[in-house]
Amino acid sequence: MWWNFIKEGYLAFENGDDPCAVANPNQNCVSTGVPADGSYRETIGQIRTNTGGNTELEPETATSKTLGVIYQPSWLTNGSITLDFYDIQLKDAIGNISAVTKLSECMNNGLYCDSVHRVQSGEFQGVITGVDVFNENLNALNRQGVDAEVRFDIGQFSFGDLSTALNWSFVSKHEVIEPGLATKDRAGQRVNDQMAVPEHRVNFALNWQHDDFSASWQSYYIDSMIEEVSVKQGDQIVNFTNTVDSTLTHNAQVTYHVDSVDTQITLGVNNLLDEAPPFATGNGNNADPIHSSLYLGREYYLRFKTEF
Repeated sequence: MWWNFIKEGYLAFENGDDPCAVANPNQNCVSTGVPADGSYRETIGQIRTNTGGNTELEPETATSKTLGVIYQPSWLTNGSITLDFYDIQLKDAIGNISAVTKLSECMNNGLYCDSVHRVQSGEFQGVITGVDVFNENLNALNRQGVDAEVRFDIGQFSFGDLSTALNWSFVSKHEVIEPGLATKDRAGQRVNDQMAVPEHRVNFALNWQHDDFSASWQSYYIDSMIEEVSVKQGDQIVNFTNTVDSTLTHNAQVTYHVDSVDTQITLGVNNLLDEAPPFATGNGNNADPIHSSLYLGREYYLRFKTEF
């Protein structure tokens, strides 16, 4: 709901270090309340943030260009191939700029300094009381890519009917345009736990059905991603890149259909091979929501479904 974007904010924490906690803070740091004598030292590795909605948000607007093709070749009996090309330009995109980015841009370029709040005097002068990371209109988001699907009915056999489907998603561009910052293409990158954009994602399914029984096998591939990491070492901020590994996971399920009473009983397992989520840094989370199915390891379930 729209109210979720504009409601009153709340306190949170973001992993990261204060770049102004150095022996010789520059004037941009001092202007926010950091002592000029270098006596301020931040050591907890977390930044307190003010996050939430913004009553001054404007609606997002978008221009979408799409081209879809469905191909049913004679050599692929009972099959089809679908290609969808898209180019989406989103203006006044709603999002937020991380506290780490705002602190860095304030120190280096004098940007977002009004979003940084510190204790202004006394024993704790310089300590961050909050960095505003409310929802904002971030100018623009440009995304281009291709989605493809191949479906094929393998055939009917004495042991049952077999069919398969393969879905491939490719992101060729994911530009995030933020006020005052250089435009960056984030395709193939993990920015934080809320923005992870793998270039390639593939889903595969093999389905079987015979009389009152059906079964399926699903495989999910998520491409590796690069993330830019900043770590404080002494008085220096060290920048490096980390690779978030690709993942391949498998799910399986078997269902018994009791059609006379519109009932289904399903036994299944998610993450069959117990694949661990890949390591990713920052923001206190291992990996991202796109890897959330891996957090619990191998998971079994029994589902009963009926219709009245």
